[in-house]
Amino acid sequence: MRIDGRTRIEGGRERWTLVPESLDDLWHLSYVLEPGDLVSGDTTRRIQRNDDRMRDTGGEREPMSVTITVDESEFHKFANRLRVSGTIESASREDQVGHHHTLNVEEHAKSKSRKSGSQTSENASRRPSMPPKTRMSPSPQ
Repeated sequence: MRIDGRTRIEGGRERWTLVPESLDDLWHLSYVLEPGDLVSGDTTRRIQRNDDRMRDTGGEREPMSVTITVDESEFHKFANRLRVSGTIESASREDQVGHHHTLNVEEHAKSKSRKSGSQTSENASRRPSMPPKTRMSPSPQ
């Protein structure tokens, strides 16, 4: 995993800019992230339009950057990504704050992370042993 930046913030905490370079990095990241951590990244979100149309069009996908408070993270080894779900804390569109969203973190995709507190022994004990290494082709970019 490549660390593109570390910034000190209030309370002696740090904000890290991470770039996972392999599936192993995504797997490890799934056990580093805890509920309450903040994760930022670029994504698309379906926006519903309120207009005079009689038929629901399902909305349009708009690109935006969001910061979410982590509720859960789940590594999907067959999809080659880590799914991080939570509540939007800040977004490039303020009307989206407070809604739920899932960020898909993939290999070579930059994301920012801020821990809510220090690691505890309870969290360390929930980590399983490292799975055997497997060779998978990276997702197309």
